[in-house]
Amino acid sequence: MAFLGELSVALLCLLIVYFLCVRDRKRLPPLATESMFTTIAALTTSDAPWFVLSLAQKYPGRVFRMRVPQWRPWVVIADGPTARAVLRARAADKPSLYSNFDGMTAGWASFFTSPDGPRWEHARKGVSHAFTSSLIRDKLDALQSCAALGLRLDVLSASGEEFDAAQLMIELMIDVLGETVLAGFDFGMLRGGGDSSGMGLRFLEAVEPALIEYALKRTNNPLRKLMAFAIPEARAAGRAAVELMRIANEVMEEFRSRREAAASASEREELDATIIGKLVSNPNYAHEQERAADVVTFLIAGHDTTGFTLAWTIYELAAHPEIADRLAADLRSNNEVTPEHSEYLAAVINESMRLWPVAAMGSLRVLAEDLALSDGAVIPAGAICSIPFLPVHRTAPVQDAGTFKPERWLKNVEPSLKENFMPFSTGRRNCVGQTLAMAELKRFLALIVTGYKLELVRPPKSDYFLTLKPADGRLRVSRRPPMSH
Repeated sequence: MAFLGELSVALLCLLIVYFLCVRDRKRLPPLATESMFTTIAALTTSDAPWFVLSLAQKYPGRVFRMRVPQWRPWVVIADGPTARAVLRARAADKPSLYSNFDGMTAGWASFFTSPDGPRWEHARKGVSHAFTSSLIRDKLDALQSCAALGLRLDVLSASGEEFDAAQLMIELMIDVLGETVLAGFDFGMLRGGGDSSGMGLRFLEAVEPALIEYALKRTNNPLRKLMAFAIPEARAAGRAAVELMRIANEVMEEFRSRREAAASASEREELDATIIGKLVSNPNYAHEQERAADVVTFLIAGHDTTGFTLAWTIYELAAHPEIADRLAADLRSNNEVTPEHSEYLAAVINESMRLWPVAAMGSLRVLAEDLALSDGAVIPAGAICSIPFLPVHRTAPVQDAGTFKPERWLKNVEPSLKENFMPFSTGRRNCVGQTLAMAELKRFLALIVTGYKLELVRPPKSDYFLTLKPADGRLRVSRRPPMSH
């Protein structure tokens, strides 16, 4: 009898524990029905953002789980307000998955891949002042790249030759990075390779194999690192990463030489105020190669993001000549309407970035504490949150969300439009270079639209690989006639 009594007590305790667990069990966001195989296969193709978009459109709350080879929940957040809550949360950090990207900098962590902490904080704060509006405006006013772009477009206009806008804008942005981020370094891509030992071409040749290996293949296959010595492409990517770091060190050496040769204290102060100047003078780096890793990061992050945004916008303007004509008239009609202050130009850029956010798959965060959702579901602590910007933008509850309509940004802007718009991310880990990027977009789009008419020969295809590229499109340009008075 005593035994039965003890057994009854034990069973009662188990029942109490069970019911407490059931009561406290968290209701997680819905799990997508697609198999793990289907999901992984889709995420490793150029259609990854569109696959996630198709899933997001199935769930009213736009928050759901995907089946991926992770022991903890993988939660996709396509709802803007929820995404903002995660990106701005102090209890959310970058997951260790980002360490795969360190392979691109020969194993050295950059401020992009580093979690919150001293390494990230000193690098971010160190360069922030160099991105102030006044410094950027002064630098853009002196850009030689504007003249070089005009010359290239004049040649294309005279010949009637078709061209790939994405390729041209990438060449432009590498030159602009040299002039802005690297304080006047001459890549000379628009002139065919530059004066610095073809460094721009060397960079482009090295960056693609490194990105494919470390940002794609090793992220999707954690075991690949163990077999890298036996895989020719992996070995080639390792050499490409070393080349990227070599380029960064050459750039820093050239900057230091120019600074030492500066003729005056004011010239040295001007150099020190640049982004490369802030990186080189920051005393908090533990090793010189950490600086080099951050130089590589700025080069990678700055050339294709802004370049492809320019290209997407140009293609949209070519597809909508009435919008291009209105924008040209707005910029040409009044000398007081500068690119920096044109509301319509800002609307065109916003609408292009809404439809075609180049960081289409956005950011990852890992939660340190539970996050309760408005529908009662909970994203548990430890979950990896994927915040893909293209689905966030395109599932926003706004009218004609898939249509290019700059006017939606001009008057009575819908709150849901702003809430679901984050091309530069948000929170403390947002894009440090967004002020420079917007200034560049405005400056170069104004130059192109006011000077040239765009003819769409072949619309581009969407091609995603870390950034959303307009691939295989073709344009023609012709000189825009002078304004009639």
